[in-house]
Amino acid sequence: MVTFASNINCLYDVSVDEKYKKHLSKAVRSLGRKNIKIILLIEVMVGFSLMYFLYLRGYFVVFFLAVVGLFLAIAYSMPPLRIKKRGFLSPLPVFFGLYLLIPVGGWYMMRNDLTFDAVIFFSSYFLMNSGFILVNVTEDYQEDREENIRTWAHIMGVKNTLKIALIFSLFGYLAIVVISKHLINKPFAILFLLFAIFGISLSSFDIYKAMQEGSIKRYAKKMPFWFIITRYPMVLALFVSLF
Repeated sequence: MVTFASNINCLYDVSVDEKYKKHLSKAVRSLGRKNIKIILLIEVMVGFSLMYFLYLRGYFVVFFLAVVGLFLAIAYSMPPLRIKKRGFLSPLPVFFGLYLLIPVGGWYMMRNDLTFDAVIFFSSYFLMNSGFILVNVTEDYQEDREENIRTWAHIMGVKNTLKIALIFSLFGYLAIVVISKHLINKPFAILFLLFAIFGISLSSFDIYKAMQEGSIKRYAKKMPFWFIITRYPMVLALFVSLF
């Protein structure tokens, strides 16, 4: 579903990418719109097959979350909804589709209950990653404005959006607290959490510097690195704790 969302976004953003992300528009032109639509159709068919399998196996919550995720992937980029250009709503499909539906779906693959700690963790994880995405939103301020795409950066201003991004990113510490409660007797797992704490600190400081210096594009390039040094150590800590 993530691949489908990325591909459909590239297809319908080709005019924007031709100006500022030429490698993406070049990929679309090379493959051809018709071939990309065939790829999207195959991805949807595979997605529906997996969702039907989950439904038959009794994973009803996961099935529902997958259906919502598919809808958000389409509605985000594809007309007539094209939520990505609709102001306050613009980043919500990315926030919820990538950073809430997926981890919650993974939880319900293993358990049927939702504990208080799980709710706190999912909420914190959701906000931290959404904060990183908001930096990308501010990075595309000028490009989006020229294409009549209205985002949080246009509604609240670039600096205010970065302030929200910084606050959101700090919720990563709360996610660490929740995880550490359950890994206190797992020293190797704690090492990964310590690395995640370092990652959150570094990422948040980068966002703060972007806000102070106004060098948004410079720091936005670090976003993949922020993901690597924050959420992946959390996942590794949980994985190591199983052994």
